[in-house]
Amino acid sequence: MTDADERLSRAVVFRVQKFSTANGPGIRTVIFLKGCPLSCRWCPYPEGISYRPELLYYPDRCIGCHDCVEICPYAALSPVENHIAINRHLCQACGTCVLSCPSGALEIAGQAYSLDALLESITQDRTFYQYSGGGVTFAGGEAASHSGFLRRLAGMCKELAVHTALETCLIHEWSTYQALMPHMDLWIVNLRMVEARLHKMGTGYGVWAILENLRMLASAGADIWIRTPIIPGWTDSESNIRSMAEFLRDYAGVIHRWELNAFSNNRRLYPTLGQVYVPESLPAVHPDRLNALAELARRTCGGKIPVVTSGPTLVG
Repeated sequence: MTDADERLSRAVVFRVQKFSTANGPGIRTVIFLKGCPLSCRWCPYPEGISYRPELLYYPDRCIGCHDCVEICPYAALSPVENHIAINRHLCQACGTCVLSCPSGALEIAGQAYSLDALLESITQDRTFYQYSGGGVTFAGGEAASHSGFLRRLAGMCKELAVHTALETCLIHEWSTYQALMPHMDLWIVNLRMVEARLHKMGTGYGVWAILENLRMLASAGADIWIRTPIIPGWTDSESNIRSMAEFLRDYAGVIHRWELNAFSNNRRLYPTLGQVYVPESLPAVHPDRLNALAELARRTCGGKIPVVTSGPTLVG
């Protein structure tokens, strides 16, 4: 099998979530594909950034037996008192150490799935989709990074009358998303901010190409939901919400929902990957603040786009 054939027939997935009600309408299966070109300082899924499988290590579960050190075929693990150290350059995430760990301190984030394996997992719950108006959502990472694989899998789902949704940051070239359009019933666009300088500081990329892709998507008549994480110090300003609303209201005919999602970080996963969580501690959003921003969004949109709120907030 050539590399091109491999990319079309297999993809690395870091989670398959069943019975989700937070990633589109109805009851859904969410396929989290690994790999994202953005470098968001606050990324809630750090295990989804790299395109390759990775070893996760939970020191609080480790009993210091060091069985994993002895069995690692790449000599990537070494003993450190009652814990272990991982040489990430040597580790191949082969999973040998995971099998030897008696306490569940080691896990592999990311597994290669075939088209058939994922399709089987998705179609197991077709009855729930039919009765709830649900389906499958492809998320990440940035699921569109696996565009060839995704076109084939989503196309197979469409043939079986399974509703398809793509959760995306629209960071790739327009041609990537254009090719996916016939296979997606719903586009859930993660749009954080429209101010170019702040967007680049927070994500590592400018925002112009993302906004242009959103314009193209809207012009093509796609069914679009917008999701904006409300991140303290980054996206929670009135100026940001007002600027976004002024941009989005021009596409009210195809944007059928704007969700302001109270941000919940996943900083506990960063150390398991040998990484440091960059931002200072981000407090939870107060419900009064979230509701005020939602009301501002509604007013600025002139009521043309339904605005909803979601996510964990401080107890009011």
